Amino acid sequence: DLFGDKPDGLFIVRDIGKGKTILLTSGAATNAALGQALGNLLRPLGVTPPVTISDAKGKCVATPTLYRDGRAMLVPFNALSQRSWGTVQVQLPAPAWCYLADEGRYLGYTDRPAIAASETLRYRVLVGLPYEVTRLDATQRREAGRAQRLRFKLATRGAKPGNHVVRLTVTGPDGQERACYAANLTLTGGRGEHVVPLALNDPHGAWTVMATDVATGVRAQVTWND
Repeated sequence: DLFGDKPDGLFIVRDIGKGKTILLTSGAATNAALGQALGNLLRPLGVTPPVTISDAKGKCVATPTLYRDGRAMLVPFNALSQRSWGTVQVQLPAPAWCYLADEGRYLGYTDRPAIAASETLRYRVLVGLPYEVTRLDATQRREAGRAQRLRFKLATRGAKPGNHVVRLTVTGPDGQERACYAANLTLTGGRGEHVVPLALNDPHGAWTVMATDVATGVRAQVTWND
């Protein structure tokens, strides 16, 4: 029998030739305990997580998953757990221009951004970009009927922009948002187009589109009189 009948811990490790076999038992009480035990097992072998989150005392409290979109880094983590950790420091694999997605917060160019806890959010996403987003440009022109074509372009410093998502909200002449015209627009390479198809029976007057880059919070506004 390769592992034997009696487990001697959370992991059963056996030498096989020049390598090892590892069997995970069912002794972990929580996912956090399992993650810590797995880290203790792999760390002496030179395997370390690409991202760590540490509390104010320097203790590692989480090792979130690192996602990549091109050269952009995305690190989601649990904001509910962070309330017990307080302000944390995230260790990234490399320096980047760091933002908190959907919060509009710029954290600077660093590989160790400090993030204060939130009392309202449940989940947060740290975004690390290989460039700084300086502004979002927007233009508008009328199409057939009352439709309006919008063009967006991200301006960056340090490198050419990658893919971004822009949230669009549309406000009518009465100052009320029109949810039926809201949209999420992908900017491929920092550029994208969107058509707002106003109906023939929509009121005439000043219409406004607010575009917000989800990753950085950078905004652009377009207004036209219809």
